[in-house]
Amino acid sequence: MAKSKVTQEDLDAAADEKSEFDETLKAAGADGEYWAKLLIELSKAKEIKAQIPKGKNEFVYSKLMPALDIRVRVQDIAHRLRGDYKAEKREHMGSLTLEEIIKSQDKEEGK
Repeated sequence: MAKSKVTQEDLDAAADEKSEFDETLKAAGADGEYWAKLLIELSKAKEIKAQIPKGKNEFVYSKLMPALDIRVRVQDIAHRLRGDYKAEKREHMGSLTLEEIIKSQDKEEGK
């Protein structure tokens, strides 16, 4: 898939949309301080892991453990908000039906 270049018009349009979105968030009380507190709180997420021996229906113990999936997602969001990832523009031309997808997979497998 070929990547297309991002033009200055694309950047300006994105900036306009971002400023409108920021204004809407501020009106709802969700400013930068709110998001920072939320991300910090979520970065400490924990979940209860239960220990149940195989073959028995007995509950042995449970332990509060870090919720790693949530923590990784929060780190990803924080990095994106900070601007660590380069902006990408993706365009999709046309649409494929399920039949066309199956046919192309069959061709790749040599059926």
